[in-house]
Amino acid sequence: MGRMFDPPHPGESIREDILPALDLPVTEAAKQLGVARVTLSRLIHGQSGISADMARRLEAWLGGPKHGTLDSVDCEPAAKMT
Repeated sequence: MGRMFDPPHPGESIREDILPALDLPVTEAAKQLGVARVTLSRLIHGQSGISADMARRLEAWLGGPKHGTLDSVDCEPAAKMT
């Protein structure tokens, strides 16, 4: 049996790659994203996941496509399962 792979939290990429590349502190990045500093801080430290709203904000902030993959995601089945 193969070894289990534990992928990094998506916030880790934001903390280690994106913020340094943009030379932005968390406070300024949160302001640009339109979220509270604590919200972004929790995300980049792996204490919260990326919600659909945050994914859209990140996509717009980073210059992602206007019609990205989130537009085609159907969240309804997940809501029905709970």
